[in-house]
Amino acid sequence: MTPEQRPVRVLLVGDSAEPGGASLESLSAEGHDLIASDDLVQALHIARALLPDVIVLDVSFPSAAGLSSLRRLRANADLDDVPVVTLSLVPSDEEEALEAGAIYALHKPLLQGQLNEAVVAASGGSWQDLPRGRFWGGR
Repeated sequence: MTPEQRPVRVLLVGDSAEPGGASLESLSAEGHDLIASDDLVQALHIARALLPDVIVLDVSFPSAAGLSSLRRLRANADLDDVPVVTLSLVPSDEEEALEAGAIYALHKPLLQGQLNEAVVAASGGSWQDLPRGRFWGGR
């Protein structure tokens, strides 16, 4: 994180949220304020209570029920303005994630710094105002 960047409050949902997970370690190393959950129902409660700047959702996480979890997030009026970045092992999930309301869709394995770049970019405003698409930062 550069001096002009503030820590971003990130809710990380999925197996990457487990201690030792690459996404958790990567974002933590960048100095972001992290909240982690490996349970979607719990994550929805956390998101409504804390209103994170960005939600990072691993849609390939088994208990996340794929992209239906993203649709559940987007259907929640309290979370309308919170941008969602998705992670997936399946390249075909990317387009569907964008259609379901993700601001960025990232394909795992991630490039060094890619998740941080997407989180910082997504935290720059309401997800409806940001350009959407696959985020290939770090190259």
